[in-house]
Amino acid sequence: MKKFLCIFFAAVFIAVLSGCSSSDYLTDNDVINSYLSLDYSESPEDIIKIFGESYNKSEKDEDGYYSLHYGIDLPNNGWFIFHIGFKDGKMFSRDVDFYDLVKKGYPPKKFASLEQYKQIKESMTYDEVVSVLGMDGVKTMRVDASETEGGIYEYYHWPLKDSEYSDIIITFTNGAVSQMTT
Repeated sequence: MKKFLCIFFAAVFIAVLSGCSSSDYLTDNDVINSYLSLDYSESPEDIIKIFGESYNKSEKDEDGYYSLHYGIDLPNNGWFIFHIGFKDGKMFSRDVDFYDLVKKGYPPKKFASLEQYKQIKESMTYDEVVSVLGMDGVKTMRVDASETEGGIYEYYHWPLKDSEYSDIIITFTNGAVSQMTT
């Protein structure tokens, strides 16, 4: 009986943990969730394993940057179009537009408000911004220009609720807010 109870409680604990996630922005669509959950350590091969062959692959430019382009059919006769950029064999950028996802019937499960956005100040850290907005953002680009421009630039998007604007977009330079827009 003791062994059974240990196994039972372990299974319950694992089930509870599997339901925990900081990804409150995820939608009810598995393909979109896979895209939103991508990590910047992903290689082109990793992306192809997840989404299959892209319908278009750009040529490498002089800096070694290129992108894979995807168009995924959605159940509501819509199309989810996304691009993933690579440089030096790793993901460098991607596009996301929450407003477009809302229009297609796949709204994020959680939104930030314009009132919350107005509380964001320059020099805040990512964790401070998350504390104000109440959710993690989606990193859309990471640029390491520390050798040329003295900084690491990261661009994050948050879905904005009930607004004529599309998304909250915040740039972090060396870990601190340097630009904000909606």
